[in-house]
Amino acid sequence: LSLSRQPYYDILTLMAKNNNMSSFSMKNVEIVDRCDKIYELFKILQKKKQLTSIEINNLDKLGNLAGKSLYFLLHELKGIQSLKLIDVDFQEHDVEYIPKAFESENSLTLLTFNGSFFTGESMITFLQGFQHCNSVKILNLDRLGIKEDTAEHLFNALSTNHEICELSLSNNHIGNSILHVGKALTANLNLMKLVLNNCSISDKAFSAIDDVLTSNRTLLFLDLSINDITDISGDTLKCLLEENKTLKTIYLLQNKIRLINCKGKLPSSEIYR
Repeated sequence: LSLSRQPYYDILTLMAKNNNMSSFSMKNVEIVDRCDKIYELFKILQKKKQLTSIEINNLDKLGNLAGKSLYFLLHELKGIQSLKLIDVDFQEHDVEYIPKAFESENSLTLLTFNGSFFTGESMITFLQGFQHCNSVKILNLDRLGIKEDTAEHLFNALSTNHEICELSLSNNHIGNSILHVGKALTANLNLMKLVLNNCSISDKAFSAIDDVLTSNRTLLFLDLSINDITDISGDTLKCLLEENKTLKTIYLLQNKIRLINCKGKLPSSEIYR
């Protein structure tokens, strides 16, 4: 859907009159003029105190107040439980407000941030902000542009969250920095699902987290698809699956590993490769 500025504002005016809104979703709406569209949208949404769910997907040309608007939104909506921001065109200057937004006292249990927004020091500031997401149980940070030199900041931040039960980091170039995931896994007693699909994980990186995965007693689902794990890790995986009795499903699709000689010993586990 493609709109110019005035029709977009007309829709917002109509939306402002709806006093019974509990969820809001905007997907693939293109506003051809650059304006403070996210500011105007969030200004209306923050008055909807009964809102519990917001999803915004593929929105660009946001103007200069996107980060600040997110801060005010979460500050005002104490009852918000689910927030999905997918391919929303945040800019570098927005980063100072996003950690402040996470600090707001709210009821967030599901948080999705997908799309590459920040680089360098801005990315570090952004990732450090997740230390304030202490109520979040399901966290999806796919395609965020996390790299080896910034991943540690995320895992350090997540080590303070003991409530996360699902964590997805697909399509980030985490590589050898995956060893820092141990900090999050060790501190968390509720994590049941971990998705590390297409994260540039090599045999060396996998061996670095083997001890943590082997001793973990909460993880039920592990996705390591589309990585660089080879037959070198065969024995490591075999020991992991023999020692870890709680892990039920492991995805190894599109790796370079041909055979794991332990599936017959673990009828309760499903291995996809």
